[in-house]
Amino acid sequence: EYIIALKPNLIVASDHFTKESVHKLEQLNIPVYIGKQGENLEDFYQIIKDMGQIIEKSEKAEVLINKMQSQVADIKQRVQNQNYHPKVYYMISFGESGDYTAGKNTFIANLIRIAGGINVADDTSGWGYSREKLFSAQPDIILTSRTEIKEQLKKDSIYSKLQAVHNNNVYCLEKGTIERPSIRNIEALLELESIFFSSKK
Repeated sequence: EYIIALKPNLIVASDHFTKESVHKLEQLNIPVYIGKQGENLEDFYQIIKDMGQIIEKSEKAEVLINKMQSQVADIKQRVQNQNYHPKVYYMISFGESGDYTAGKNTFIANLIRIAGGINVADDTSGWGYSREKLFSAQPDIILTSRTEIKEQLKKDSIYSKLQAVHNNNVYCLEKGTIERPSIRNIEALLELESIFFSSKK
C-alpha cells in the first residue's frame, strides 16, 4: 500500500523480491524491473545495461561498464603475476551463532578470487560452514564486515588459536563495498589486493 501511494513510474528490485508482490504491482499496471544479483560482476554489468536502456541513458551505462571492466582487468593482470596467493576466509559469524562464510557460489567469494585470494570455503556452496573445516584450512587472512568480530576472535578461547587471529591478520571491510553488487566493488577489490599482497604475508 505504501509503494502504491508513492505512485512510482517504475519499481527496481532485486531477485529477492517476492513473486506475489511483483504480481500484485503488475496488476495495478506498475512496471517492475527485477535485477539478478547473481554470483559475479557480469550479472551486475547486465543490470547497469538494463537500467541504462530503461532510463534512456544507454551510452552512460556502457561507459560505466567499460570503466569497471578495465579496472577489474588491471587488477587481474597485477595479481596473476604474484607468486603468493593467500588462503582467505570471509567471516559472517562464528561460535554459538554458527559459522557462516561465503561459499564458492557467492558474490563475495568471486571478489576474493578476482583480487588474487584463495577462498578456503570454495569447498562448499552457500553460507554455512563448520568449525572443523575452518580450523583444518587455517586461513592466512580472515575478512569480515562486522567491526566487532576482530576483538571477539582475540578473546575467544577457541577461535583465538586460528593462525590468522594469532598473526593479527583479521581485516574489516565496509559492508557496502563487498557484500552486494555495486560500483563500489572496485573499492573492495583494490582494498583486497592491498591486504593480500602489500606486505607479502
